Amino acid sequence: MAGMHGPSLIRIALLAMIAACGSAPAAPVEPAAAPGKCALDAAVAATRLPKPADKGCMHQEDADAFFTACEGGDAEACYHLAVCGLANLGASQSPTGAEVDNQRAALRRACDAGVAEACLLRVGVVTAKGGPLPSDGCADLVRACQLDEKNCFDCRSGDCD
Repeated sequence: MAGMHGPSLIRIALLAMIAACGSAPAAPVEPAAAPGKCALDAAVAATRLPKPADKGCMHQEDADAFFTACEGGDAEACYHLAVCGLANLGASQSPTGAEVDNQRAALRRACDAGVAEACLLRVGVVTAKGGPLPSDGCADLVRACQLDEKNCFDCRSGDCD
């Protein structure tokens, strides 16, 4: 009996080796594409602040209060300060570069603090009237996207991925 098991096992091993030689090679496994920059980042999204509710700034006192609070680190106040300033710039026939820069600086603070809408508005201030994407535009669009996925279309459309 012992002699019968030996040859049978050899035959089975030979058949298995022959079958393995005739099979097609396994297709190489392609690594999954890494997500681009224009994708929600859960860690960044966890720091997102809600869009500040609309507040009026009909009086200089309102703008002064927003300025003081913004200087103190209040991201919502920075957003409001910029929105009020932009409304005034929109009424102006020819805003100066310094005026636009001031609004973008306030929006920078709000964007850095986690207000996704401020990040988008920083870019829009420059591009709304046909200007080119500012040099820091992709950084703002990527941050807006990473804070809130609904902004990722703008990021990809700006070729920031």
